[in-house]
Amino acid sequence: TAAGATLAVNLGDSQAGATAAGDVTVQDAANVTIGTTVATSAYDDLALDAVDTKTLAYTVSNAFNLALDDVSGTDQVTSLTATTSSTGTIVVDDMADADSLTSLTINANTADINLGLIGGDNANNDAAGLANIDVTVGGTATVTTDTISMDMVTTATGDLTSTINLTVGTGATGTFGTFDNEHGSSNVTIANDGTIGSATFLADETAGGITMDISGAGSTTITLANAHTGDLTVTSTGTGAKVYTNLTSADDATLTHSGSGALTITAANITDDFTLDVSGAVGTLNASSIAAVGGVATVTGSATSAFAGLTLANTSASSANVTLGVNGLTDQLRTGDTTLGKVTVTNFVTGALASGGDAIDIDLSGVEGGAGQAVDLIEFKLATNNVAGADNVSIYQLNANTALDLADVTNAADNVLMLKATFATSGMVETALETGGANNLKANGAVAQHDAILVAWSDATNSYLGMAHFSAAVANDAKAAAGTINVHQLVEFVGVSDVTKLTAANLGGAILA
Repeated sequence: TAAGATLAVNLGDSQAGATAAGDVTVQDAANVTIGTTVATSAYDDLALDAVDTKTLAYTVSNAFNLALDDVSGTDQVTSLTATTSSTGTIVVDDMADADSLTSLTINANTADINLGLIGGDNANNDAAGLANIDVTVGGTATVTTDTISMDMVTTATGDLTSTINLTVGTGATGTFGTFDNEHGSSNVTIANDGTIGSATFLADETAGGITMDISGAGSTTITLANAHTGDLTVTSTGTGAKVYTNLTSADDATLTHSGSGALTITAANITDDFTLDVSGAVGTLNASSIAAVGGVATVTGSATSAFAGLTLANTSASSANVTLGVNGLTDQLRTGDTTLGKVTVTNFVTGALASGGDAIDIDLSGVEGGAGQAVDLIEFKLATNNVAGADNVSIYQLNANTALDLADVTNAADNVLMLKATFATSGMVETALETGGANNLKANGAVAQHDAILVAWSDATNSYLGMAHFSAAVANDAKAAAGTINVHQLVEFVGVSDVTKLTAANLGGAILA
């Protein structure tokens, strides 16, 4: 063809397994369209003109499938399009060089499209200018993409801001690989009325960040969204279920979820702070974990839907502030499983779960991880008995100004000591439990150094559940010396002025392993 020409190549036979004879080579043409005619076509490699070819389109408008292996000579290609409008499908393997690519458009209006790798993880092959990705899937079609390598290296020209639009219609499916914009930022809009089984978005080598807006009636699974040192902001709505397998940022993150679609967060690995707002949710809030938030997790619940299980505050360096919705339902929370983080809960309803009482499960691993010192949680009736996972929560209430010989505790399985007196600070609780204190304890069996018990109390405004750590051993029939009990707050129940309103069911019913 002449230099700068527009060329349409319609293939009409199969060369599958051939060598040189199965290749398609294009010279000089600037605008190239590959399609099918008369029969399904399967060829080996497609080689374009690395100097002249600027646009590449795969177009199938008939019943004949198009299959190609790797595509080369694409260094100057700025636009890549794949379109089906009949029953014929498109399968094309890798396009390793996407150095000039600025636009990727996939229109699977009726039949499947499957594209391999686009670009590479280096300055010579990455699609550092790929500012627009538009994918539309209709009918019963499926679009499958592999990794798309965008801005992969730091350059003097600055970082890429990429706009990614994924639209999946009713009955259609998107199975997406990785949209890898390592040194850029990505603005993602997903309108899904079909099924998105997987999609990964990376901006994991720069401070660019990721913003996502997800809507529709279809089920959407985000396999990973990693904003690295940039912020991660996700807004989801609609009637379709949303599953976030891994939300990651070395900075802050925000997830706002509304509508009747179910929500599941498998993991949120956020170095700084995380805001979760489900106040507009009317669908199911499935068991989820935001425990791996390194800073403060701020959670706003729903007045319509209850958390089926939300794990919080995995480490002693982290905390969670939860405002539950006033919904008449049982919100189920869970403490972290690594070290002793603190959870503060507002609008927590005490009493029977059947009447709308709330619950927070106590994770044994997190309690025993301690706050700077690992501990062994013991049953205080007999100090040599450790609390085990699946043990029922059992509360012993101790009156104000009453010392306690632990040998006199009737139920050997008691594992939460509830103090009926009020204490303004945790330090006052420590003093009360030690020798000479208002609620001093006489050990039944030897308490080892770094044993601990669970203790609950109130300051007359809020109630608390904490871990009382014995920093020194206590002999049988002896009392803890002054300054040797350290109380660490595990849960604060804001507005629960009377600690005795908390039941074993409110504390999860059973200790979690």
